[in-house]
Amino acid sequence: MIGLARAVGIAARWLVIDGPPEFFEITKRIDNGVSGIAGDGGPLGEPEAVLYEQVSRVLTEQIAHFVVPGDRVVLHDPQTAGLCTALRELGAIVTWRAHNGADRPNEHSVRPWNFLHRYISRADGLIATTDDFRPPTLSTLPYMSIAPFIDPTSAKNRVLTESEVHARLERWGIIDGPARPARIPPGYELYREGPPPTSRTPMIAQISRWDRVKDMAGVLDSFEHTIAPFTDAHLTLAGPEVTGVADDPEAADYLAYCVSRWRALPRQVRRRVQLVCLPMSDVTDNALTINALQRHAVVVMQKSRSEGFGLTVAEAMWKRTPVVATAVGGIRLQIPSAEQGTTVALDGPKRSVRQCCARATRSTPAASPNRRARPRAHSHPFSAGHPADSRTRFLPTTLTGGHSMTLRIMAIGAHPDDIEILAAGTLARYRERGHAIAVCILTDGRLSAPSGDPDDVAATRREEAQAAAHLLGAELYWIGRPDGMLYDDPDTRAAVVDAVRAFSPNIVFAHDPNDYHPDHRAASTIAMSARQLATAPLFNTGTHPLKAAPSVFYMDPLGLVGDSPELWVDIPTTVDIKRQMLWCHKSQNRMAAEHRRHRLRDLRRQTRTDPRVAMRGLLRRRIPSRTHLPGRSRM
Repeated sequence: MIGLARAVGIAARWLVIDGPPEFFEITKRIDNGVSGIAGDGGPLGEPEAVLYEQVSRVLTEQIAHFVVPGDRVVLHDPQTAGLCTALRELGAIVTWRAHNGADRPNEHSVRPWNFLHRYISRADGLIATTDDFRPPTLSTLPYMSIAPFIDPTSAKNRVLTESEVHARLERWGIIDGPARPARIPPGYELYREGPPPTSRTPMIAQISRWDRVKDMAGVLDSFEHTIAPFTDAHLTLAGPEVTGVADDPEAADYLAYCVSRWRALPRQVRRRVQLVCLPMSDVTDNALTINALQRHAVVVMQKSRSEGFGLTVAEAMWKRTPVVATAVGGIRLQIPSAEQGTTVALDGPKRSVRQCCARATRSTPAASPNRRARPRAHSHPFSAGHPADSRTRFLPTTLTGGHSMTLRIMAIGAHPDDIEILAAGTLARYRERGHAIAVCILTDGRLSAPSGDPDDVAATRREEAQAAAHLLGAELYWIGRPDGMLYDDPDTRAAVVDAVRAFSPNIVFAHDPNDYHPDHRAASTIAMSARQLATAPLFNTGTHPLKAAPSVFYMDPLGLVGDSPELWVDIPTTVDIKRQMLWCHKSQNRMAAEHRRHRLRDLRRQTRTDPRVAMRGLLRRRIPSRTHLPGRSRM
């Protein structure tokens, strides 16, 4: 959400709270209770309220300098409910977000909702994942139901090749192979008896926190009695390191309980089960490993006793991996009927687990990640195993065409015709949907002819760029630095800042910083510098600063793409516009034109489909007081 909000010009940030262990013991008790689970059975009386409010006051002091009157603040889960009153007093519009709840109120859910009522009732509004999670005591509060969604370009969901999948799982000892970590990082634990399974051994996986609500121990029981006797599959239970989730103080105890249950399995079953704790110190690395495990598994299970939403279900379905999950909470939104293709909702677990998992794993090699992975964004958008509605319902609407918001996209290129080669088809698709487009050319192209007067060549190149921009329906910003002499100097940077501020884009397309051409590399640096500097109020160029820096996507030179992009942009409806824009550059010799046609043909050959444009996105999440770890993906 933060990235999407910033992409449309909203100044958004994400804050993470902290507190003493006893505070999180109370909030864990509340969280279990609202989910309809008994939890530790501890009290939720006045002493607990006093501690809860003390911590909330400290948190308010820490957060206050981020909030100004009129800000919209969304508070997530029971840990933040105590901030509602104070933030409203600061002038913020406060919405509280309920991620968890019970499908039906029971004796465990009444007490925590009564505890939270005094705090949440002061909010301006309420959001819940499903209507079932709406607190029964807050029926008068303005309310909306909003389900979470996944980002298919993130590290956890981007396409991985089969070799990448195997290398990641070998690295952590989840499957057999040569790749091993150079050192064992803190937090990594692996419980297994005997050698790891081979890459061709069918694997069933459940990936979740070490939490009794996720019922990892129940998965062990189901595997022993309903799967192991009928298949040659192995089971992997994977979760974060037990100290990696600050608000879950019960994780270590529940992991120990699961290990004890694993040790009690019959030896022939125990040797086919492994429990792994993955480090959280590098969140991108952790996400890529989970991605690999979900792609390698022949079945992903989510046998939750209660579930807020179950993102692992949406993630696995996006990867076209068969899913067996309990029909509780948000999982019912994702698998609304008892069985849809290769997704099964468990009402009677033993019979359904046997039917689905045994059918998927009986004496068959693990399916190739590439065969199930979404091969191209355009082709076969929904597999037979996962109905269209199930796979797209929980994507951002900007990725499914459901948005009505007008975007402003600026492409910054080094030379006339760079943008036509690298991104014209994609820009034309944006233009088709009514979005505003601008093209910013940094050099004059004076060196791009085999002979003639450089000034005349530069004038011709500008006319050609204007004609191409007119075809696209784009605004043209001509910076006009000498061709071949592009540097990130103060004057050039200021000129590009002026252009960025004048157009005020939500999204910027820029050259790849590792491009083969020195002008392209310089253009990438200038674009990134100008993007950030355009937001600085004290950098005075006579134009108004932007409220938020635009999102950036790198344009890869098609002949230099080193691996398969995660997401292709279809341009069959706009490839003719791309060709026409390229032919606007008549001054370029026949060799260059043939080279461009060859690259289009080669791209068609590689993808076995219509021409398309490879983009690599740079996604940045800004977290105060934390290291910035930009993720890289392709679009």
